[in-house]
Amino acid sequence: MPAANMGALGYLMRHLQEIAEQSNVHHMTIENLATVFAPSIFRSQPSPDSKKKRTDSQENLLTEMKRMNELKVLIVQVMIENAEKIGVAKDIYKASRRPLDMKKKEKGLIASSVQRHAEGRPPIYECANE
Repeated sequence: MPAANMGALGYLMRHLQEIAEQSNVHHMTIENLATVFAPSIFRSQPSPDSKKKRTDSQENLLTEMKRMNELKVLIVQVMIENAEKIGVAKDIYKASRRPLDMKKKEKGLIASSVQRHAEGRPPIYECANE
């Protein structure tokens, strides 16, 4: 896999891992995130024999598609759980995500905003630089 693609995959998996760490707020567990993202990460390619007349029953084809989807979801779950092993080193990723000068108040506002949204309450409009 090209380095740029590996970096992007690692970045996405770390981001999904961070989202899953807050699943108590929004219910997006690793399994739920994997279910949503697996079809996009592993796009289906038409098989070379797709133009040939199929001899399998529709039920067999649906069973096979379901099995393949479950496998893709499981693979994405493992990638999210092991995100730190994909792409760039964790400390480089963290440095690119959070500026060193981010104040505790700003972090608190972000966390508060997420919590208020999860509870269905309106956001607090406050300037973080004050």
